[in-house]
Amino acid sequence: MIGLQVKKLVIVLMDALLNAAAMNLFLIPANVYTSGFAGIAQLASKLVEDYTPYHLSTRLLLFLLNIPVAILGWKKIGESFTLYSFLA
Repeated sequence: MIGLQVKKLVIVLMDALLNAAAMNLFLIPANVYTSGFAGIAQLASKLVEDYTPYHLSTRLLLFLLNIPVAILGWKKIGESFTLYSFLA
């Protein structure tokens, strides 16, 4: 049982690392927008930066967009799913 949880944890952390690397090394510098909340966060960050004197990081916006989804997931799907999703 513990071996399965460790395997899931390693896979989730590798996924998170690869996603972060893709965003920071390829997508954001090339002005390519991804899909989902990450793309919305990228677009919002760019719009705020272009049209206001402020800067909002993509990671902060992505975190804020995921808070309601995490709460809903915790209540409707379960703790384990939400914790793994949060790590990713």
